[in-house]
Amino acid sequence: MDNIEGKEAPEARKATLARMRQPAMPANSKIAGDAKEAMDLCVAEFTMDLMRAAWQQCRQDQRLTITGDDLILAMRSLGFDNYVGPLTRAPPPLPRPAQRDATTINCPASDGKSD
Repeated sequence: MDNIEGKEAPEARKATLARMRQPAMPANSKIAGDAKEAMDLCVAEFTMDLMRAAWQQCRQDQRLTITGDDLILAMRSLGFDNYVGPLTRAPPPLPRPAQRDATTINCPASDGKSD
């Protein structure tokens, strides 16, 4: 935990955590600032531990890219078996739309008039 202590978390991560907390809390409840900071540090530490375990798997396999399977194996090795089932049953990602070439974009013809 001393790796991240004293460092400010990026605002995007704080905003994401705030959105995650909202549905879990009753409407009239509040969370103290120090509790929010503690949660942010816990999430950062968990993420680093998970990535470290996944990276070790990659190094064993002599790969440079961490995959979803590496993260699943890391979660198992860290004792988070309860979360592995729901993650492996998640639907596959949607295919990305094909990128269009600049020549295939239909642009209106210029009539030569200027405004």
